[in-house]
Amino acid sequence: MNLFGRKKGIQPNSNWRTLEKKHAKSLAKRNPKYKTTTQKVYKGYGKRPDIYGQHKTVPHKRIGGESKCVKKLTSNNVKQARSYKKHPGYISKMEIGICRDTKVSRKVRKQAKASNISIKRFDVSRTKSWYRNI
Repeated sequence: MNLFGRKKGIQPNSNWRTLEKKHAKSLAKRNPKYKTTTQKVYKGYGKRPDIYGQHKTVPHKRIGGESKCVKKLTSNNVKQARSYKKHPGYISKMEIGICRDTKVSRKVRKQAKASNISIKRFDVSRTKSWYRNI
C-alpha cells in the first residue's frame, strides 16, 4: 500500500473485492468436495492465487481461481494463471473469473483453452455504483 491507503495499480473505483468473493463462492459451490481458501500464499515463492481449493480426501487434487477486474483480459493474465498451475501449487483445474463488461479476444480465449484454463464471467461490473462511493 502507498501513503494514501490503496494498492498501487488498482483503480480507486474498482469492484475487484466483490468479484473475488462471488468467484470464491461459486467455485466452492460447484466443488463441494474441495476445501477452498482465498489468497493462499506459497511461502518462499511469492505466488498467491486468489482462490485455492484442495480435495478433502485426495490431497493431490487441487483447483484454483484467479479473479480479474480489468477492461480487457490479456495474455499476461492467462500467463499469470498458468504460473499457478506449476510448482509449488500443482493446480490441476484453473479458472479465471472476469466481470460482465470485460472484453476477451479470441487469441486470449485460445491461449486459455490450450492451457486448460476456463474463463467464467460473473454478473459484477468493473466499477462500483455511484451510491457505493458515498
